[in-house]
Parts: sequence; structure tokens; C-alpha cells
Amino acid sequence: MYNKDYTIYCSRCGAEMKASSRYCMKCGNLNYDHPDNASMKKMLGKEQKEASSYQVGSGKFILSDVSGNSNTVIKSIANNTGSKTVCFYVIFGVYFLFMLVNLGTVFFSGNFSIDSLVRNNFSSVAIISSLVFLYMYSLSLFYMKANKRWWAGFVPIYNVMILSEMAINKKMLGLLILVPGVGQIFMFYIFYKLGEKFKVSGLLMMFFGFVMIPFIGFSNQTYDGRVFEDDTPNATEKEYGRKRTAFIFAILFLIIGLCLYIYENISDVEATKKDAGNSYYVYASNKIIKKVKKSVEKGEISCDDVDFDRSTGTYYIPINDAGSEFNLFMQLLREPIEAYVKIENSNGETKYYISMTDREKGFPETQSDLVDAKTVIEYKELSRDYEKGNSCHINK
Repeated sequence: MYNKDYTIYCSRCGAEMKASSRYCMKCGNLNYDHPDNASMKKMLGKEQKEASSYQVGSGKFILSDVSGNSNTVIKSIANNTGSKTVCFYVIFGVYFLFMLVNLGTVFFSGNFSIDSLVRNNFSSVAIISSLVFLYMYSLSLFYMKANKRWWAGFVPIYNVMILSEMAINKKMLGLLILVPGVGQIFMFYIFYKLGEKFKVSGLLMMFFGFVMIPFIGFSNQTYDGRVFEDDTPNATEKEYGRKRTAFIFAILFLIIGLCLYIYENISDVEATKKDAGNSYYVYASNKIIKKVKKSVEKGEISCDDVDFDRSTGTYYIPINDAGSEFNLFMQLLREPIEAYVKIENSNGETKYYISMTDREKGFPETQSDLVDAKTVIEYKELSRDYEKGNSCHINK
């Protein structure tokens, strides 16, 4: 009895079947490796005879490992993707020509310079078009990994039908996308199942498909454990070369676009950088004020010459080393922060003011609610006026 339990795939419809099967139960395609079909095998062409030891039917799919190892990657010949070469040159060609036209417009204006590129918004063109190109090419690779036409992802509605076929093998259900409400839920389900097919997180595919599709397209992830390959010589090396070319050009123009954007917005970048550095002082101020307010509420404030009265009077809490007292992050990278908190009680209302400096930057006495990054200035020394007031401290 002919008994082989490992799995093979029908070349006509892609259905799974046992190697011991004479034909595909789904479409009737013959398994020429079966002994009962040996006589018909003699009628095959020369190339099919040479491949008959490891291929099924018309020889479009390569068998899985005879050992039955479930981790074995099945290599299949891509017979339904269309030309991968045409795919690359169409998408890359449109992108490259678009970039050349934009560069040419600036060049032939008679004043080709960085400033002219900035005036023509070339930074935005370079960044957006490069990202779009990388996404579109990765989308084509995504479909081709499932042995689908490379252009399928660009055709509205049809692209969802193909995704439905890839995910649950039911192409016509993709038309559910046209049903309001139901279509959106269906798409979440489809992307979850696609995550399972490509052996990645279904949840990530559901909520971050725009990131996962490029990841799958450019990575070594396989569809349902199968690698679809060209049957042309050196196909793998050529595909790697195309991907490398795509990345080089796209990353090059991305870098150019980002540099132009920084050049165009250098003043805003410097202001943002300054505000980011000043945010440390705001953080320190907020932490100090929070601690003082908490101590006031708990009655943990003591004064040297007078009793602290939270309903009347003005009191000062000097802080010689805020980093040590309040465990401020990054304190080891900076000079000790000297500060004081002013507590002003009037008509039952309590207001808090703070002044602080690390001998480089800081701010003069400011109401705590008004402290922000713009409050910070070059401020090398505290005003000593607070030493003349009621001096208090926090009980430890």
C-alpha cells in the first residue's frame, strides 16, 4: 500500500492534501508522484519528468519535508503574482520620475540652491513621496508573498476581496467592506487572521497594519509557512538587489528631505530644543511645590521665630539642594538647585510662589501655577530678600 503522510499542495488551487492522495479532492488535479498515476507520468514533458520527484501536478508547488517537520518552510513557485521585475520598475519608476521632475523644476528655474529647494517645498515632497514609495512597494511584496497579483493592493474593493481570500479563503466575503459598520468590523477580523497567516501578532495587524504590512513585505516572514519564489535563475539575488536599491534611494531622499526641513525650520528647532532643556526646571519646580503643599496640609511645616499659621501671613521655605531633598532626576548631571518657596496666606486663600536657580538657569519669584518652559531664563543667583521674612522648613 502506498502510504505517505506528509503534506503537499495542489498546484492548480493550492489546497492541502496528503502525498498518498491520487488527486486533489477540491479540483481533481492529478498527483503524478502516486504509483497509480505512473503511466500518465510518462506522457509529461522532459522538464516535468525531471521535476516529478519533488513536484505535484504541473510542478508549480514544491513538496514539504518528507520528515514531516512542522517547522519546515514550503517553497512554492510564484505562478500568480505577475512579474516581480515589472512590479519593481513600475513603482520605483513612478517614484524616481516624480523626484526628478521636482528637482528639474527647481534646477531649470535658473536658481538651483538650498534656498530654492526650500521655497519649492522639496523637503515635504521628498519625505512624503519616499514614505509612500516604500509603503506601496512593501504592499506589493505583501500580496506576492501569498502568491497574489502584485497590483492587487492598488485596486479598490478588489484589494479587500483578495485580503479576504488570503485570510479566510473566501474571496467574495470581501464585499462586506461595502456594508457600513459591518465592513469595518470585518476588516479588523481579516487583519487579525492575516497576522496568524504570516505568523505575527494578530492584534498588531488589527491596530497597526500600516506598520506591519511594510514589516512583513520587507522581512523574511512567510505566508502560511510557504515561500513563493520565481522560477527564473538567480531570482532571489535579483529580488534582494531590487529591495536594496529601493531602500538606498528612498532613505537618501528621506535624509535630504529631513535635512531641508531642519534647515527650513532651524529657528523653530532651536526654540524646541531650548524648551525641552527648560522642561527640567519646570519639572523640578512642580515637584518642589507638590511636596511643600503636601507638607502644609499635613502640618509638617516648622518656623524658626514664629508659629506657622496656614491662614495668615507670609512664609518662606529655603531649599539649599533641591536634588538631594526632592530626589530630582538628572541631578547628578547638574549643579545643585537652590530655591525657595513663598507661601502667602490672605483672606483664607493660600498662594504659592517659587524661585530657583542652578547658578546657570532658573527664574525669579513666580506664582507656581504660571511656571512653564518660557519662564526659565539665565538666572545665576537667587534674590536674598526671602532671608528677611519668616523662615520655615519641612519636618523630615
